[in-house]
Amino acid sequence: MKMIFVLQVVWATISYDSNTFTKFAYQYSGGSRCNPPAQKQETVYFSDVFARPPKILINTILMDTNHPFVNYTFSITTVTTQSFTFNLECFLGTIFGPVYGIVLKWLAIDDERIQIINEFNMYSFENKTYPLVNSNAETVFISLINFSYQGPVYFDILASELTKTSVSVTITDPNNTLSNLLFLGYQVILGVKEAITIIDVIKTTAIYTSPKYVTQENSWLITPFVGFYYNVNDNVRLNFTQYQDQQKIWYTIESIYGFQYYTPQTHQPTWIMYQFKTVFTAVDCITIRITQIKEKLAEFRNSFEVEIMETQQIVRNLGTTNLAIDKNYQLINLKVYARCFQLKKIQSYFNKCYGCLPQKTNQFSHNCYGAINTINYSVKLLPTIQANQELIIILSNLDCQIYQKLFNQVVTQVKLIEIKQVDI
Repeated sequence: MKMIFVLQVVWATISYDSNTFTKFAYQYSGGSRCNPPAQKQETVYFSDVFARPPKILINTILMDTNHPFVNYTFSITTVTTQSFTFNLECFLGTIFGPVYGIVLKWLAIDDERIQIINEFNMYSFENKTYPLVNSNAETVFISLINFSYQGPVYFDILASELTKTSVSVTITDPNNTLSNLLFLGYQVILGVKEAITIIDVIKTTAIYTSPKYVTQENSWLITPFVGFYYNVNDNVRLNFTQYQDQQKIWYTIESIYGFQYYTPQTHQPTWIMYQFKTVFTAVDCITIRITQIKEKLAEFRNSFEVEIMETQQIVRNLGTTNLAIDKNYQLINLKVYARCFQLKKIQSYFNKCYGCLPQKTNQFSHNCYGAINTINYSVKLLPTIQANQELIIILSNLDCQIYQKLFNQVVTQVKLIEIKQVDI
């Protein structure tokens, strides 16, 4: 008798990771300073494998740069499921000095409820507006990573406006010193409501010890810079040190090695979650009313049209239309117009509800008899969670498809409605 053994290998993946990177700082074993001209590149490996390339958040926790002038750039490249790359380039000039040290706390998150916008190596210091991927991003903060200078600089970076479609970032210039900036690097981090909790915005002009904060479940405490008030009298020499016991966490900011000069700055202690409780679910289709009529102007209309009653939007154009319907609407009323032709029938599909297994759909078929040239569908959709509802409407001459886009750990699309012409 032969025995056959089947070995099944299951690969486990991680959804978050974090560590501290010190190789760009001479103050640490294995680290070195960046003497211009120089290019430094280091690959950082995760503790395990992600299912998808994660988003990388950077929190600068040590900065030691030359005075009164320094010129360098920083970036992240080549993010994979196993690693990513830090790049540092220091430029030579008659006056530019070295980067003695930059230490980075990095956080990796594989979750679509977080969005990270990278603005590396900005050299035109203007206010910017960035598009949102997820209309349910309700909280935002900035992480200032690095800056190069050729004189005194006084500035803050603010997330000045957040809408369902975009976020605006403002760089303040109270003393007209932005002309002394050479390069600036920052990230814009957005998340759903539970993802980000901003504790405070703190300006320090001397050694600072934070209050002791109660540890938050499934969250990191980070302390990103958001502004500097630097007079170039000495090096930028700032170092964050974090402490923790079983219940609380706190930190200090001080000048490296106890140097007398302290660089005034603003930072923003913030909790960021890496495991979420909120799950975004699709709307339920609670009412469908179907009417067959003869419409006098049917020949002048497209094969399919969609009207959203709450927003008074009408979608007629062929192709794909994306809509975000405000979370304050407790019901969403849709009307779908379908032209009906002889020797054709209209088949329709409606996603009944999110959790009603096994019968999750309603399906109908209507023939186009006699003078009937139009079938109207009136649909009531009930949100299952208070959130902006992102709809994708796809129209062609032969069908109408309506999907809902959901952002959880991964992005999914749930088909809500499909109406199509088919031959009898």
